[in-house]
Amino acid sequence: MKALFFDIDGTLLSEITKEIPQSALDALKKTAEKGNLTFINTGRTWSELPEELKKLPFSGFLCGCGTYLRRDGEILMHQTIPKKRCEEIPVILKECRIGMILEGTDNVYFSSEVSRFREVEQTRAYFAAVGIGLAETAETKGIIYDKFCIVTDAQSDIERMYREFEQEFDIMDRAAVYTKSFRTAAAKEQLWTMR
Repeated sequence: MKALFFDIDGTLLSEITKEIPQSALDALKKTAEKGNLTFINTGRTWSELPEELKKLPFSGFLCGCGTYLRRDGEILMHQTIPKKRCEEIPVILKECRIGMILEGTDNVYFSSEVSRFREVEQTRAYFAAVGIGLAETAETKGIIYDKFCIVTDAQSDIERMYREFEQEFDIMDRAAVYTKSFRTAAAKEQLWTMR
């Protein structure tokens, strides 16, 4: 028996049709019939997964850059950013003039203000089209999330951002789009590209 891990965007989901090709579905079924385990391994949090993907017979899901593990329908691990820190992060990011996407297991949160960052607004529109990220905002008290993605430009106070977060989060820069997840004590993988 083998455990096989699959990314979503550009791997299972076609970049063109945004659907899973029948050939991929057939291959997944065939490998499962051989007794292999199949897992989704994605930077997306559970709330960001397309519902049709959740309904497929995967053995499990490793989501949110490793903040959430589900196997055979059972949640084996879920790590969130502490509640107090979840309230502080959007304030700091706003003060640093940084675009934000707060990604949780139950929802995705955007600032109540329209962002000057095209990447943030495109992501907001993508999720709004499927009913995600509409009810609460990054400023809502009590929201909990697993990781966050930021976008910066020349107006952003990147130096302060690093001072505020570098001891607590791993930070990777990919073309001025950042993702921060995991507290330092946890296993980490960071993505700085927008999905």
